[in-house]
Amino acid sequence: MKAGNQKKHTVSTKGVRLLFFIIFVSVGTILAGIITFIYQLETEGYFERLKEHESFAVKVSSQLTDKIFEDVTADLKYLSQQQAVLDFFKHNQKQDLEIIAQDFFTFSKVKNKYDQVRLLNAQGMEIVRVNYDRGHPAIVSRDQLQNKAKRYYFADTFAMGKGEVFVSPFDLNIENGVVEKPLKPMIRFGMVVFDPEGNKRGVVLLNYLGDRLLKLLEQAGKAMFGQPLLLNRKGYWIMGPQKSDDWGFMLAGRENKTIYNRFPVSAATILSQHSGQLYNKEGMFSFANIYPLKVGQQSSCGAAAAFERSTEGLTAEQYHWILISYMSPDNVKAYSFGLLTNLAILGSALFLLTALASWLIAGAIVRKRLYRAELYKMAHFDELTKLPNRALFYDRLNQTYETCKRYDRSFALLNIDLDDFKNVNDSLGHGAGDMLLKEVSGRMLGIVRKSDTVARMGGDEFMIILAELPGPQAVEAVAQKLLDSLTKPVVLDGQQAQVGACIGSAIYPDDSTDLAQLIKMADMAMYACKAEGKNMAKTYSSLSR
Repeated sequence: MKAGNQKKHTVSTKGVRLLFFIIFVSVGTILAGIITFIYQLETEGYFERLKEHESFAVKVSSQLTDKIFEDVTADLKYLSQQQAVLDFFKHNQKQDLEIIAQDFFTFSKVKNKYDQVRLLNAQGMEIVRVNYDRGHPAIVSRDQLQNKAKRYYFADTFAMGKGEVFVSPFDLNIENGVVEKPLKPMIRFGMVVFDPEGNKRGVVLLNYLGDRLLKLLEQAGKAMFGQPLLLNRKGYWIMGPQKSDDWGFMLAGRENKTIYNRFPVSAATILSQHSGQLYNKEGMFSFANIYPLKVGQQSSCGAAAAFERSTEGLTAEQYHWILISYMSPDNVKAYSFGLLTNLAILGSALFLLTALASWLIAGAIVRKRLYRAELYKMAHFDELTKLPNRALFYDRLNQTYETCKRYDRSFALLNIDLDDFKNVNDSLGHGAGDMLLKEVSGRMLGIVRKSDTVARMGGDEFMIILAELPGPQAVEAVAQKLLDSLTKPVVLDGQQAQVGACIGSAIYPDDSTDLAQLIKMADMAMYACKAEGKNMAKTYSSLSR
């Protein structure tokens, strides 16, 4: 193999030298024409590659935003359907309120992305509120709770129907009637709590820390050649070219900080099209509208002042941001100018010029592939455990479902929730908890087949797809192997720790042919284990025995 590579290298070198010799001995006019042609061709190719890359990066960033909204919506539905919440509105007992407060506290601590987790009554009064307080969650005392009846997001949420979600505009947090300093970007998610008779009893609100989204976009923007920018639907900067451009629709003195003032030539085109690319004297813009709302979600225009009401509702099709990858004219021209300079200097040495151009092309292709791979990894795999994340899990689940449905095969879903993981975090620290999650992930991968999928859904929750299932007994066997493996002690930084797991499973098509129902069945089986104790596994079919 080594000799073969040397031979290929020799042949390639001879070919370049021959080409160099032919061009070098050609007349000056022909040489000048070839140099000009190469320059034009390479410049055009650079712009095409640049446009393609930036367009792809914008698309992937949009997908990351979709995932964030999906996760927050799932959290909101989970909190609004907690039994303690329903019991409180039914019986109005203090102990239920204490349970809710503790549950919200734990939720805030684990999720690490909500500035406030709140439960309000039908009059807009906060009943429970947990403040994140920059990583130090605290339950707000009763005398510090506020009435939010006059805030637009409460009124707009309370107008929602059963199962619907209100999503506020992306704006700044307001406390006690004024914009909080330092600035705290916020998106509020709200859902109405209904009693069994269908009456509206209250609202669950999640204040999602918007800086998490902005940092994620900035991180994804590292794969772009341009600067990542974010606009709201009216052209105000959420993440502008400069920090002083941001939040003009809420901060006094920044009312004119819009794309219209910053880029007057390009503004109308960017705001009027769903996606596209634009190159003019203001620079290069690769842009796309982000529509994060899904079916059953609504928003409104919001209100800049503390106690103003929103004046119009927004559907999922109307609620959007514009994500832009921006390159200034100087940055765009830098490559062309550098190439022209090199060609002028090395015009008599065509071999060296060709080598340089080849290096540039190869480098651009390799960088593009690396960026694609990194962006795909960010969008589909859990950063800590390297397991498939929620988005990739559902994609593989749908593929498995369609395959088994078509060929009359079966598969199983396993819902795994670790026992005593919080104790490890509390006693040994989050670093040890992260090490434990990595170890647990490796053990699960060692139990299942390569054709199966192990995914981290968040926190200490995992899901496994057992494809091409030979029979129901195989599920129980795998579950037992998982329990045996997961309960073995783990040494973390010289200290021994031990966890268990509750495993619930459901089988297609034995338990259900509906995919959504199958997921719920596995979840029910897992919670049945939790109800009976720790470190056990149950199939859904066993619940009715």
